[in-house]
Amino acid sequence: MIAAMYTTYAYTTNIETMGRERTDMQIAVNQVPAIHVQGLEKSYKKLAVLRGVDFDVMRGSIFALLGSNGAGKTTVVKILSTLLKADAGTARVNGFDVARQAADVRESISLTGQFAAVEQGDVRHALCGAGVQEHL
Repeated sequence: MIAAMYTTYAYTTNIETMGRERTDMQIAVNQVPAIHVQGLEKSYKKLAVLRGVDFDVMRGSIFALLGSNGAGKTTVVKILSTLLKADAGTARVNGFDVARQAADVRESISLTGQFAAVEQGDVRHALCGAGVQEHL
C-alpha cells in the first residue's frame, strides 16, 4: 500500500513574477517548508507506531510517504491533517502548528483519501482533473 501527499503552491522560484520583483518576504516564505515534522511519536496503548519521525516538504514539491502496511503512513497523515493528536514531537503545515493551530491548518489544506484521488486512472489524471474542476 502506498500513500502519497501532494503539495502544490502558487509560489515560483524566479525572482521576478509577472514583471514585478518579489519582496524579501515572498522569497523568505518560499524557503520555509510547507510541511515540517520533527520527532513525531504516536502510540496506541503499548504499540509504538511512530518513533521520532522527521521530514520536511518544501513548497512546490511532490512528496511521497512510502512504507509497508502498518508502518504509520496513515497515522502521520491523520496527525498532519489534525484528525489525530501526536504523543510527542512537532508538526507544522503551511506554517501552522498542528497541535495549537488546528483550525488554521484545516483551512489551508485539502485532503482526499488515496482511492478517491486515483479512482479514474493515475495521479496525473487526478491532479489535472482537480485543476479543471476548480477552474485552475
